[in-house]
Amino acid sequence: MAPQCRCQADRACWVECSTAVRKLRTVSSSPASKPSATANTSAITGPKKDHPGHSYGAWLAVKYALHAPQRVSRLVLLDPTQVFAGFRPGYLLRALPLLIRPSRARAAAFLAWETTGTSPDDAWQRLYALAATVPDRKLIAGSRPRAADLRMSVLVLLAEHSRALHASKVADRARRTLPQGKVVILPGATHHSLPLTAPQQLNEHLTAFLG
Repeated sequence: MAPQCRCQADRACWVECSTAVRKLRTVSSSPASKPSATANTSAITGPKKDHPGHSYGAWLAVKYALHAPQRVSRLVLLDPTQVFAGFRPGYLLRALPLLIRPSRARAAAFLAWETTGTSPDDAWQRLYALAATVPDRKLIAGSRPRAADLRMSVLVLLAEHSRALHASKVADRARRTLPQGKVVILPGATHHSLPLTAPQQLNEHLTAFLG
C-alpha cells in the first residue's frame, strides 16, 4: 500500500485502510488511554495521510479525522453510513433476520437483494456470506459525527441505487454540511457493490481528487 494510503478500486486496500483507522480509534476511545492518545498515534510519522473509507469505514475515517485533524490530509467517503444520514428503514428491516439468526444463506439473499442490477465478484460474494457465520460477532455502533467540523478536503461518492442510503437526499445534505467538499453520485452502483462496481469511473474520481 502506498505511504499516502491512496486506495483506488482495490478492495483489499480499502479494507486495510479502514482497519488501520479502526485500530487507531480503538486505542484513543477507551477512557484509560485518552491522556496518551497523541503518544499512541505519534508512531505514524511524516506528512498527513489521505483516509478513504466505505460504509462503516467512512464513519471511522470521519471520527478519526475529527479526533486528529492534524494527521489527515483528505477524506474519501464511499457511500458513508451514519455520517450525513441514518440507514433507510427498509434496509434495516431486510437486514434484521440476518442480524438475529445469521447464516450463509441469509447473508447471500440479503446481498443479492441489495446488489440487484449489478454483478459483484463471485469470490467476494462467498466471502461476504461466510463472514456472516463468524462466531461471537458484535454489532458496533456510535453517535453520528459532527461532519460540519471537518476542515480538510472531502470527496463523497454515493451509490445511485444504494438501498442503505437515499443517495440524492444524502448528497444534498453532504453539500450543505461540507462547503469544501465534492459530492458525486455514481450511476448504477449499490451500497454493497462498491467499490467493485464501475471501477474505471470510481478510479477517475479518486485520481482526480487525490492527484
